[in-house]
Order: sequence, then structure tokens, then C-alpha cells
Amino acid sequence: MRNLYKFTKIYSATEPLLEEGDVFKTPVLLNTLANISARQEETRVENEETRVENEETRVENEETRVENEKTKQKILDLLRQNPRNSTAELARKLSISEKGVEWQIKRLKDKNIIQHIGPKKGGYWEIIADLNGK
Repeated sequence: MRNLYKFTKIYSATEPLLEEGDVFKTPVLLNTLANISARQEETRVENEETRVENEETRVENEETRVENEKTKQKILDLLRQNPRNSTAELARKLSISEKGVEWQIKRLKDKNIIQHIGPKKGGYWEIIADLNGK
């Protein structure tokens, strides 16, 4: 009933007319100006909802970026302790997947923060710079 009153006012700019009989009915007289106004209001509400969703996504992305930086720092700390750590060992110690460790290591290598010295098996990691580029 609440929506009946709400939308009848929006679409016809009048109070709803409720007719009782064998079947309950209400005619809705559509007003062109009211329709335009209603569409504009719907668009405004949708735009506001989209803005809120975008802000929530931005906050989630920022939180993810911070988590990624923390994970990268943890990887660097573990590699300082033992440069011969494998991705499997790092994954186990960080409680993340091996793919997650590989992804983080690739980002660190792309930024020239670490490099792998020697063969895949038996090699070691060398830390070239800090996360801050120092």
C-alpha cells in the first residue's frame, strides 16, 4: 500500500483512487509531466546508487592494495631470513596459495626489487631494493 501511494503520486501527481467491488482496483492516470519527473527521479536515484557502489569499490580496491603491500613486505622479510625459500614454503608460511606468492613475486621482480640467482631448483633470492625503491 505504501508503494501504491508513493508511485501514484509520482506517476500521476494525484492521490490514488481505490475502488472496492468484486475485485479491488485502482486506476492510475498517467501525467506526461509526472512521468518525466518520475524518470528523472529514478535516474537520480540510480546515479546516486552507482556513485555509492563506485565509492565502495574504491574503498575495497584501496584495502586490497594495502593488503598486497603487506604481503609483499612479508615475502621480503621471509626472503631476508632465508633467501632459499621456495614459493611453496613462502605460501605455507604466509597462509596463501602458491599462485598468490608467484603473483606477488612477479610484481616484485617487475619493480626490480628482487631477482632470482641460479637455477630454479637450488637458486636463491637476492633483494635489490626496498618496496619504497631504496
